Amino acid sequence: MRTIMLKNKVILITGATSGIGEVAARVFAGEGAKVALSGRRAKLGETIAAQIRATGGTASFFRADISRESDVDSLVASVVEEYGRIDAAFNNARVEARFRPLTDSLTADLDTLVAVNFRGTWLAMRAEARAMMAGGGAIVNTSSRLTTNGFSRSSIDSALKGAIDAMTRAAAFELADARIRVNAIQRYGSAEEIASTAAWLCSDAASDVTGQTIGINGHRVELRAS
Repeated sequence: MRTIMLKNKVILITGATSGIGEVAARVFAGEGAKVALSGRRAKLGETIAAQIRATGGTASFFRADISRESDVDSLVASVVEEYGRIDAAFNNARVEARFRPLTDSLTADLDTLVAVNFRGTWLAMRAEARAMMAGGGAIVNTSSRLTTNGFSRSSIDSALKGAIDAMTRAAAFELADARIRVNAIQRYGSAEEIASTAAWLCSDAASDVTGQTIGINGHRVELRAS
């Protein structure tokens, strides 16, 4: 009989209304998790949550702008109010970077990426850790292969994803005594592969894994952007 990896775990997923976040919500629910989906697009989020419930899963949607402190704190409080706790979180909310030459880069691009990709991850991690202090848990942050491979036209996103990796390691050390594990995933594989790895990191099977940035790249050849 197959082991249900996330049975009865309450897991918050940010950026859950499309792409990797949506796939993760379905994968986690299929592994027995009670999934709290979050994003800015309420209609889409409610639809995804309803689809998960229709297939026998447990899911709710909570609208939040991850770059806003009040939204993030309210989001975590609402999930705890509905489910009683948060066992794990997958911080996947992000905006895609626009690759530009350094000399043509825009301050507006920097401000947007800092607000969502870095500040949003930090705000979510802080609120989630506060909710997990009593019972422990697991946090997974979304990183990028840009942190280990030099790509041209990616000065902003490379720096911010590198910051997420460093923040992940620091939080892992700090939160270890509270039995909160913190890891990051470098995206390169398919959404399903990434979601499955995130599910494993959120599960008890990864109970001794923390402070790691895990690359999901299989046997693919990585090509540098020209």
